[in-house]
Amino acid sequence: MKSLHTKAVLSAALLAGCFEARGIELFSDNFNVDDTENFDGAPTSGRLGGTASAETSLQAFTVQQAITGGALDLRANQFATGGVRFGGSPRYDWAGSTTGADILAAGGFTVSFDWSFADNTSPSWVGFAVGTADNDAFVIDAANDHALLLRMNGQNERFDNRANLGFSGNTFTTSEGANTRKVLIKYLFDSFADGTNVNVIASVDGQEVVNDTFQWDGNLGALRMELAADAAGHLVDNLVIATAPGTGTGNGTPPVITAAGSVDGSYHISFNGEASTTYNVRGSTDLQSFPIDHGTVTTDTGGAGDVVIPLVPGEEKHFYRIEEIEGSEP
Repeated sequence: MKSLHTKAVLSAALLAGCFEARGIELFSDNFNVDDTENFDGAPTSGRLGGTASAETSLQAFTVQQAITGGALDLRANQFATGGVRFGGSPRYDWAGSTTGADILAAGGFTVSFDWSFADNTSPSWVGFAVGTADNDAFVIDAANDHALLLRMNGQNERFDNRANLGFSGNTFTTSEGANTRKVLIKYLFDSFADGTNVNVIASVDGQEVVNDTFQWDGNLGALRMELAADAAGHLVDNLVIATAPGTGTGNGTPPVITAAGSVDGSYHISFNGEASTTYNVRGSTDLQSFPIDHGTVTTDTGGAGDVVIPLVPGEEKHFYRIEEIEGSEP
């Protein structure tokens, strides 16, 4: 989703990470406050966004969490569990009136965040669970419909109501030393009713690592979820819950860059996305937010799009994000 340009021409491969197609932003947290060991006591002013942000926020469960360097610093207790969930008791219900209709209209929702860690040999994991019970159980509790564990060493493990589905066989790329990876999880479905099939597709830096199907089970039409880790050492930033990209299908195709470079004082980006779809082009100079409006671009009937952005003289860096406008598909 984020990429840096300088005065030199950058490769399309580097820019590929700056694009993310998504629908309506339901909730976001940028964690941009002073460092604290009391996550629940940290101010939320300026942190939250999305249609549900007036109704819910992240709260620690099992053990108090922290904020370090403008990111959620996940902690775990002696039983290797701890994290954040939406709301207190009761937990926030994403099938409710504020978000449920939008989720179903889009065919599902997405969860995305930046995940930082330092040891790419460790099996330590960050996990996300959906269809959770309305309590603070372990992320792989039998009541949780699906739990995905992403490990620092590039592997994963999945659980369906605690039934261990094991490693998917698909790894993601890691490197020695500090790593920051972009996680995107899509949950695609057409009903919140128990027994409904849900397709979960997870990718890390655009590499698909999991593609599972499970069912909503024992939720009575509600939807709750949580983020957790088994140990310290996991930083999570720029957490976003959004409706699935595209309208009514949940299967929008993220844009793929075909060419990029500086030409005559402008930066040109060519990409392939959804056919006849309009995308917002946003910019940032600090990665804290994307307040700069670079206009919109609409793909042709074959899905091709071109962006031309004037370069600012003397500007050393700029970050781009392209977002699909909900309802723009024909």
